[in-house]
Amino acid sequence: MKSPEDQEDEECEFLTALFEQNSALKKLYKLSQGFIEMLSNQEADLFDSWLVNAEKCGIKSFENFAAGIRTDYDAVKNAIASSWSN
Repeated sequence: MKSPEDQEDEECEFLTALFEQNSALKKLYKLSQGFIEMLSNQEADLFDSWLVNAEKCGIKSFENFAAGIRTDYDAVKNAIASSWSN
């Protein structure tokens, strides 16, 4: 998945139109991009708020994903902070 700054104008326009039609998809996109950025930038300090948002996003499959991450909280947070996982 391309980061927003790497997208062509047409891709941005397509996503904007898609998100106007489907707010759940927009929410998933933002949560996914947030997770990717956390990993890429080793921003473990953002993990707690990201996880709470994911757990309460209202999309059952993503909430289940977040619950799985919660069970391995320490390992995931340490992996985000580690340069070995990036």
